[in-house]
Amino acid sequence: MKKLSLILLFLWICQFFLEAQIPGIIIKPASAPGRAVLDPNGDGYTSSTTAGFSTNDVTESEIQFKQFVNADPSADILSWI
Repeated sequence: MKKLSLILLFLWICQFFLEAQIPGIIIKPASAPGRAVLDPNGDGYTSSTTAGFSTNDVTESEIQFKQFVNADPSADILSWI
């Protein structure tokens, strides 16, 4: 019983170290000039607010994204030649 209690206590403590990071927070800042690109307002988050991302990473990000058309073939690639 004592061993089981110790194992459960250990697992309970470990869960705090295994949780994912806060969405949008920058753990290791980039060096110049990357810092101005990855964190334009200098608040330590890639999200537009310090609340992180809640629904859409593209619209809630302070990084400017460019949308491009997906040109994946929908049929056999040899038919393009």
